[in-house]
Amino acid sequence: QLTMKIPCFYSLCVYHYMSLILSQILEASVVGSEDLMYGQRVIAVVTTKGNIDEVGLKDYLKNKLAGYKLPKHVYIVEEIPRNQLGKVNKKTLLFDLKITPPVAT
Repeated sequence: QLTMKIPCFYSLCVYHYMSLILSQILEASVVGSEDLMYGQRVIAVVTTKGNIDEVGLKDYLKNKLAGYKLPKHVYIVEEIPRNQLGKVNKKTLLFDLKITPPVAT
Protein backbone atom coordinates (compact mmCIF):
# COMPACT_ATOMS: atom_id res chain seq x y z
CA GLN A 1 0.00 0.00 0.00
CA LEU A 2 1.36 3.38 -1.04
CA THR A 3 1.05 5.95 1.75
CA MET A 4 2.58 9.17 0.46
CA LYS A 5 1.82 12.31 2.48
CA ILE A 6 1.62 15.67 0.70
CA PRO A 7 4.33 17.96 2.08
CA CYS A 8 3.19 21.29 3.45
CA PHE A 9 4.96 23.34 0.78
CA TYR A 10 2.35 22.19 -1.77
CA SER A 11 -0.35 23.81 0.34
CA LEU A 12 1.68 27.01 0.65
CA CYS A 13 1.95 27.25 -3.12
CA VAL A 14 -1.80 26.69 -3.58
CA TYR A 15 -2.56 29.21 -0.82
CA HIS A 16 -0.22 31.77 -2.41
CA TYR A 17 -1.96 31.73 -5.79
CA MET A 18 -5.44 31.75 -4.31
CA SER A 19 -5.07 34.43 -1.66
CA LEU A 20 -2.46 36.81 -3.04
CA ILE A 21 -3.26 36.91 -6.74
CA LEU A 22 -7.05 36.61 -6.80
CA SER A 23 -8.61 39.71 -5.27
CA GLN A 24 -11.95 37.90 -4.93
CA ILE A 25 -10.58 35.49 -2.29
CA LEU A 26 -10.98 36.66 1.31
CA GLU A 27 -9.54 33.61 3.04
CA ALA A 28 -8.08 30.32 1.90
CA SER A 29 -7.14 27.14 3.67
CA VAL A 30 -5.57 24.07 2.15
CA VAL A 31 -6.02 20.73 3.88
CA GLY A 32 -5.30 17.11 3.13
CA SER A 33 -8.11 14.62 2.69
CA GLU A 34 -7.48 10.92 3.18
CA ASP A 35 -7.01 8.97 -0.04
CA LEU A 36 -6.53 5.22 -0.44
CA MET A 37 -4.11 5.47 -3.36
CA TYR A 38 -1.99 8.50 -2.44
CA GLY A 39 -2.43 8.78 1.32
CA GLN A 40 -3.79 12.32 1.05
CA ARG A 41 -5.20 14.64 -1.59
CA VAL A 42 -5.11 18.43 -1.65
CA ILE A 43 -8.41 20.16 -0.84
CA ALA A 44 -8.83 23.94 -0.92
CA VAL A 45 -11.46 25.77 1.12
CA VAL A 46 -12.07 29.46 0.43
CA THR A 47 -14.30 32.36 1.37
CA THR A 48 -14.99 34.82 -1.43
CA LYS A 49 -16.26 38.34 -1.89
CA GLY A 50 -16.94 38.16 -5.61
CA ASN A 51 -18.53 36.08 -8.30
CA ILE A 52 -16.20 33.12 -8.47
CA ASP A 53 -17.17 29.48 -8.34
CA GLU A 54 -15.32 26.23 -7.80
CA VAL A 55 -14.90 25.55 -11.52
CA GLY A 56 -13.55 29.03 -12.25
CA LEU A 57 -11.06 28.80 -9.41
CA LYS A 58 -9.82 25.36 -10.48
CA ASP A 59 -9.46 26.58 -14.09
CA TYR A 60 -7.40 29.53 -12.87
CA LEU A 61 -5.16 27.32 -10.75
CA LYS A 62 -4.60 24.85 -13.63
CA ASN A 63 -2.58 27.51 -15.42
CA LYS A 64 -0.52 28.36 -12.32
CA LEU A 65 0.21 25.05 -10.57
CA ALA A 66 1.66 21.69 -11.46
CA GLY A 67 -0.90 18.89 -11.70
CA TYR A 68 0.13 17.24 -8.44
CA LYS A 69 -0.30 20.55 -6.57
CA LEU A 70 -3.76 21.22 -7.99
CA PRO A 71 -6.52 20.79 -5.39
CA LYS A 72 -8.68 17.75 -6.03
CA HIS A 73 -11.70 19.67 -4.74
CA VAL A 74 -12.35 23.35 -4.06
CA TYR A 75 -15.06 24.27 -1.57
CA ILE A 76 -16.47 27.76 -1.15
CA VAL A 77 -17.78 28.37 2.37
CA GLU A 78 -19.21 31.29 4.33
CA GLU A 79 -16.64 31.03 7.12
CA ILE A 80 -13.49 29.03 7.84
CA PRO A 81 -13.59 27.72 11.44
CA ARG A 82 -10.80 28.88 13.74
CA ASN A 83 -9.72 27.97 17.26
CA GLN A 84 -9.21 30.38 20.16
CA LEU A 85 -5.73 31.26 18.91
CA GLY A 86 -7.04 32.20 15.47
CA LYS A 87 -5.60 29.17 13.70
CA VAL A 88 -7.67 27.24 11.18
CA ASN A 89 -9.32 24.27 12.87
CA LYS A 90 -8.77 21.70 10.12
CA LYS A 91 -10.54 18.83 11.89
CA THR A 92 -13.68 20.93 12.30
CA LEU A 93 -13.37 22.14 8.73
CA LEU A 94 -13.25 18.59 7.34
CA PHE A 95 -16.12 17.54 9.63
CA ASP A 96 -18.26 20.52 8.53
CA LEU A 97 -17.65 19.64 4.88
CA LYS A 98 -18.61 16.02 5.65
CA ILE A 99 -15.32 14.73 4.29
CA THR A 100 -14.70 11.29 5.71
CA PRO A 101 -11.82 8.90 5.22
CA PRO A 102 -12.37 6.43 2.37
CA VAL A 103 -13.26 2.83 3.12
CA ALA A 104 -11.07 0.11 1.58
CA THR A 105 -12.99 -2.29 -0.63
